[in-house]
Amino acid sequence: MNTPIQPLMKEHRLIEKMLAQLTHELELIKEGIPPDIILLERSGDFLCNFADRIHHGKEDILFDRLESKGLSPMMRGMKKNLIREHKRFREATWVLRRALQSMRNGDERTLEIAKTLAFITRFYSGHIQTEDGGFFIAMLELFSDEEMDEIMEEFEIFDRGKDHQRYQKMIEVVERKRKVEA
Repeated sequence: MNTPIQPLMKEHRLIEKMLAQLTHELELIKEGIPPDIILLERSGDFLCNFADRIHHGKEDILFDRLESKGLSPMMRGMKKNLIREHKRFREATWVLRRALQSMRNGDERTLEIAKTLAFITRFYSGHIQTEDGGFFIAMLELFSDEEMDEIMEEFEIFDRGKDHQRYQKMIEVVERKRKVEA
């Protein structure tokens, strides 16, 4: 039986691949190599549209369904914190995108970009660990098989018209480019 956490965890693996590329880019910036604006613009698109809109959109469906489940204080606190983290991630992604636009316009923003990349990669990796490592598993126990099927249907409806393949290909292109450069 498919559960709602399976597609979310699959998306986490894709997000982790982008975070690995951003971590590598951050290391290059620390070595004095100018930021790869094209890579960072693609990653901004990925983070904003895939991670935040598509992935977090499905998590929002799940979080909404949890409201009727009488969560323990600990689970309620975790959920509230995860939602707060989504907001912080969204804000950091917009800081990155604004800094990249400024760089395109000739304004030096390497330090701001490096700080933002460090925050995003560290912060989002921890966020994924919290969700995968406990919250999702504990949350599954709260739903019946029928409710999980309903959530999966909501995910499918939500995903209609969203181009997951575009983001999978984006990761493949970035990874291939890095291998050629190495």
